[in-house]
Amino acid sequence: MRIHDLLNILPEREVLSTFPEESIHKTSRMLSQHRIGALPIVSRKNRELVGIVSERDLVCAIAASDQPILQEQIETIMTHSPIICSPADDIFDVAELMSEKRIRHIIVVEDGGLKAMLSMRDFENAVKVLREKLSIDELTGLQKKSHFMALLDNEFNRYRRFETPLCIILVQVDDFHQIRSGNTAMVVDDILNSLANILRHQVRAYDTLGRTEEEQFGIILPNTDLKAGVRACKRIQTSVNSLNLLKNDGDPVTVSLAIAAGTRDSKTGSNIMEETKKLLLVAAQGSGNRLKVADYDPKEIPLAVNH
Repeated sequence: MRIHDLLNILPEREVLSTFPEESIHKTSRMLSQHRIGALPIVSRKNRELVGIVSERDLVCAIAASDQPILQEQIETIMTHSPIICSPADDIFDVAELMSEKRIRHIIVVEDGGLKAMLSMRDFENAVKVLREKLSIDELTGLQKKSHFMALLDNEFNRYRRFETPLCIILVQVDDFHQIRSGNTAMVVDDILNSLANILRHQVRAYDTLGRTEEEQFGIILPNTDLKAGVRACKRIQTSVNSLNLLKNDGDPVTVSLAIAAGTRDSKTGSNIMEETKKLLLVAAQGSGNRLKVADYDPKEIPLAVNH
């Protein structure tokens, strides 16, 4: 990820600057009024970058002087030859440089002119956005499989600690290879998005919904026993069938579902996931459009807690 990618993520901002001859007092007011932590200093003659002044420079200068200095020129306390970067630089290299030099702001220069002023907070926000991009499926907006599995591990740890029930539902589009081969990519994407939207409307705020395979979706249901999970599966199946999505041959799009629960023998969240996958293979046999439910001894499943 490059600095220009970071600039595209951030809201567009005016690049403020001041001149070396301006007073410390006026520069301080400028920082305060615009709620910024630093200002580039440019020459009045050709707008060339000559320095930078930060809030820390101001505080250190005032603390070090026995005399009033507010009317002195800002060039007396600014940092000369500031560290800069370009839009083509790697953001992690730049962030590492800032950390090494112990600076909180850096100026982006392009073709000799000021392009932007970036703070360490901007870099932190960029990493956050990057992580979100890596965890969210671009087509459906649901959790990607890797992030879904990480969240499943978290829920499993909570399940083991508090002994509240945990269920996993897998939803798979029936005859997906036929759908994909007989339709345009846009039609296939529309089908997957329609199914993702149905699932969004059927889950609770604290459930986790992800795209676990190209044609498959997963739902993590914390504090949900098997009976409640089965009811959720039936609601999903009814909603899909009522949507009347059609395949290229005119037949309706259907889904197969499977549900499994954490038991006292479950070692990891992945164990429950693998069990659910095996059940899904059975549900999808033939024409699909079926629900397969794990068969447990009721004593092996914790009871749900009412909130």
